Amino acid sequence: MRRVPRSELAASDYDHWLDEGLLDLCTRRVHIHSLERAATSITSTAGTAAYSRPPGSFSIMFLEDATNQRILSRFPGGFEEYLQAKRNATTDPTPTMFAEFGPNFYVWRTPSVDTIVWVPYVYLYPTMAAADTSVPDIPSDWHYAIELVAAEHAFRDLGDEERAMAVAGEFDRWIAMRDTTRRQTARFNVPRAGGARMNSAYLTMRGNRRF
Repeated sequence: MRRVPRSELAASDYDHWLDEGLLDLCTRRVHIHSLERAATSITSTAGTAAYSRPPGSFSIMFLEDATNQRILSRFPGGFEEYLQAKRNATTDPTPTMFAEFGPNFYVWRTPSVDTIVWVPYVYLYPTMAAADTSVPDIPSDWHYAIELVAAEHAFRDLGDEERAMAVAGEFDRWIAMRDTTRRQTARFNVPRAGGARMNSAYLTMRGNRRF
C-alpha cells in the first residue's frame, strides 16, 4: 500500500488494513454483483425456528420458499421484537418472515412441518488468499476503492486524522461518479405519491373558520 509508506510497518500490518478496507467496502458501502450468490437450499425442521446462515455469507438478501412459491419478508423490527412475537405465536406450516442474528437466520412463525425448502440469496464476505500476489475475488475496477478505504483505516489507526479524511474524501468523489447497485435499486424503489398530508392543527383551524 504505497499511500502509507512507513518503514516500521510489517507486511502483516498492510495485510490487516487491506482486509479491513475490503470488508468495509463490500459490507457497508456498496453491493458488488460478483459477491451475490444463491446458496444451497435449506429444509425446515418442525418446531425449529433457527437455521445456520450459509457458510461464507454475512447477510441474506432474499429468502425464497421454493415449496410454497413465495418470498419471505424481513421481520419488521429488531431481534427483541422478533423474540416477543415468537413467544406469542403458534407454529405454522408456511412461515412468512425471517430475521437474522449472529450466524443464524430465524423464521416466523416457527414451522410445523419438515418439508419446506428455502433458498437463501446471500451476500458473501469477499475473500483473498494469503499470498502477496493474490487479489480479492471482486472485479479489478474496484481495487482502487479498496486501496482508498484501506488507507483510511490505516491512517486512523496511526492517528493521522487529516490524511484519513483526505482519502475518505477521495473515495467519496470516486464513488459519486459510479452507478452502483444501490443507486440502481433506489431508482426502482421510488415511493408512490400519496399526496400531501395536512397537519391536524391546520385542519382544526380551517374547520373553525367562517366563510
